[in-house]
Amino acid sequence: MKYIVLLVIAMSVLADVTNEGKVIELTSDNFNSIVLESKQDVLVKFFAPWCGHCKNMAEAYKTLAANLADNQNVLIAEMDWTQHKTEAVEIKGFPTLVFFKKGGEKPEQIKFQRARTAEAMEEFIRENSSFQREDL
Repeated sequence: MKYIVLLVIAMSVLADVTNEGKVIELTSDNFNSIVLESKQDVLVKFFAPWCGHCKNMAEAYKTLAANLADNQNVLIAEMDWTQHKTEAVEIKGFPTLVFFKKGGEKPEQIKFQRARTAEAMEEFIRENSSFQREDL
């Protein structure tokens, strides 16, 4: 019985977050469970609502999420840094995109520094994913 309880606890900690093809809104309260504790890789855009570059890439980011709707191994999320914070990352400018690659004791953080297009972000995810290409 003790092992069953431990298994249930372990499964809940590494639970899947459903990828519905939409950008997931992160808050200070849900950041850890979605980004750090889920078993999926997660691309997070840290933004400020007043940021022109953030506004310019908003549609491409939504398109990226829609393009990856069938992929349950990766999540596309964003966090309004003016409203929410986490100590897991250091943000110095907007937008900052960080890919949280699973597979180790804690996720590896890889900064995205390419063209802010859906195609470039999707290629970046494929190149850095902790999952095999056939799993994507």
